Amino acid sequence: MRALEAAHKAETKELINKWNNVIIPNFENEVALIEIELKKRHQNELEQFREAVEREQSEAIIHFSGEILNMKKKSEVLGTQGYYKEAKALKRRMREQEQVEREKHEQASKEKFINRSQLLLTK
Repeated sequence: MRALEAAHKAETKELINKWNNVIIPNFENEVALIEIELKKRHQNELEQFREAVEREQSEAIIHFSGEILNMKKKSEVLGTQGYYKEAKALKRRMREQEQVEREKHEQASKEKFINRSQLLLTK
């Protein structure tokens, strides 16, 4: 009986030793490698997302308001009728308005990018 108990204790000690010296360190190494791999993959996905958003923003067509389109048509008509000063003044106002709308569009795109990237980071 004592031999059986001694054998059981020896086997338990051997198992605990193997667990502490082999299995746990191997497991921790695997966890560390997987964590590094996941961080790299996450970084790559984030970079791909940023590139896609930048591409999307650069390809985006700005649709100007009806007011700007109306100004453009009026300036063309004034120019063909010989009212060059009025056409030039109207064109200047049109460019200013276009710049305002372009800035609004860029701001909205930046906000959209920030919102989408925050959503991606929270996942």
